[in-house]
Amino acid sequence: MKEKLFINGRIYTVSGENWHLRPAEAMAVNRDGTITYVGKREGFPAKDCQVIDLSGAAILPGFVDSHVHIPGNSLTKLFEVDLFQAGTAEEIRNRIADFLERQPDARAIFGTGFDMGIIDDQGRAPCAQWIDDICGDRIAVLQSGDMHSRLLNTEAMKAAGILEAGYIYEGKGRIHTGSDGRPTGLLTDTWDIKLPEHTFTKEEICRAIKDFEQEMAKWGYTSIMAAAPFSKGLPVEILTYLKECETKMRINASILIRPEAVGERMEQLISARDNMQQGDLRITTAKYMIDGVLEGNTACLKEDYCNIKGFRGQPIWKYEALVQSFRQSIKNGFQIHAHTIGDAAVQMTLDAIEEAQKQEKNDKLRHVLTHLQLVDEKDFRRFGENNLIAAVQTFWHYKEPGFYENVELPALGKGRAEKMYPVKSLKGGGAVITASGDYPVSPANNPLLGIQMGITRDAYEKTEQGIRGSSFVLNPAERVTLKDMIEAYTISGAYQLFREKETGSLEAGKRGDFVLLDQDPFETEPAELSKIRILQTYLDGKELLKP
Repeated sequence: MKEKLFINGRIYTVSGENWHLRPAEAMAVNRDGTITYVGKREGFPAKDCQVIDLSGAAILPGFVDSHVHIPGNSLTKLFEVDLFQAGTAEEIRNRIADFLERQPDARAIFGTGFDMGIIDDQGRAPCAQWIDDICGDRIAVLQSGDMHSRLLNTEAMKAAGILEAGYIYEGKGRIHTGSDGRPTGLLTDTWDIKLPEHTFTKEEICRAIKDFEQEMAKWGYTSIMAAAPFSKGLPVEILTYLKECETKMRINASILIRPEAVGERMEQLISARDNMQQGDLRITTAKYMIDGVLEGNTACLKEDYCNIKGFRGQPIWKYEALVQSFRQSIKNGFQIHAHTIGDAAVQMTLDAIEEAQKQEKNDKLRHVLTHLQLVDEKDFRRFGENNLIAAVQTFWHYKEPGFYENVELPALGKGRAEKMYPVKSLKGGGAVITASGDYPVSPANNPLLGIQMGITRDAYEKTEQGIRGSSFVLNPAERVTLKDMIEAYTISGAYQLFREKETGSLEAGKRGDFVLLDQDPFETEPAELSKIRILQTYLDGKELLKP
């Protein structure tokens, strides 16, 4: 294979302070996948190479997803009921019916993706009554799109024992109940309740991994942080499949540390790092769930929920146990990656990291707080003071029709809801900003859409009424620039993955990870960025997208 020379385009290196003002004209990638030259066309010596004429297209470094769940939506798409972007209770029923038509012999129904903001024509949130008749005598366990809630039909509730006389739930999650006090079928963060699970064969999982990789390449991703090995209840040992399936991405992986299994999970994490790492698969990170989600009232807040007086949510961890577990992670050289939704959870995590770092004397592990739906303004500066990363999901940073008025506004009230998802303030406080869609939570994980949302904080598509604009904008003071968002998806993401010396920018000596775009993002209207097409994704100078 000859050395490749890319010319006649706009090559944004994302290197240096003013990279966005001075795109390069040519880039050469050696046959081993290393970038050998970036600069002016006339500066590259004439020699035998494969010349690729960009015809005015643009090049950016390969995108880095700072928080994704392998294998995304692929297991559901291939083998279950796909409920993502189902907009009504009736559509959920229709998709179950379609699944049963294709698989009439299925004895259990599993699926993922229903929206917690949906209500039916009687004003009811997702409940067993939506699906009981369509499921018949089968067990049905459906997972919400945010991965925190599950919808059970009555047969599944019976199997789980939560309909038994005298049953009392004492966990930290929530079993939603109706006016009669009986479970509705909706459960949030009740991971201590044993439910029927879908099991997959090794062949199915590897097929899903391959499908996931092609989806990510289609969106231009070349490196990812696997925030937890898999969803769907699969064991942590599933990381071995990433080795066996010969993945074609740069992957940093984590294992979830849970308070009831701290020692066991840390042993698994150490073992994975020692035995499973190879090539571009690295086990670097301890994942923590500090609280739940706003839509299930399991996020941990500093002030009461507006729809549950006297209740602020409960953290998943006790503070002292969290500090000790953070210490253990730091002592063993692992980066902390903490799910934090509510402002109380953010503050608790910051306190625990500060205390743990003081005791372990290691501030070089680039710890991460992700989601950050509510952050007390007093805590912004603490990100910079502690060298912390804020991994944000800008796909959510707007007033989503249905979800904002049915979930966020009732839970928080207008004052707090208007201040959700700070980004500019976190950056101003010294946080390194990285970006993701939390795929499959955001089923359309297009980073150009994420970039657009970070700039506009507005609806990313027109409604049926043709409205785009003011009614959906969420706190425009928190908008950031195009340069900020591209850096979040490239060099800053690489920094989070400890890979900034090998990828994340286009410089001689770095790996040839980049994306070819049909338009220059700096010549595109912000509200049109998501319409830019990714023509090809390159990893080590090799094309990832299938023809």
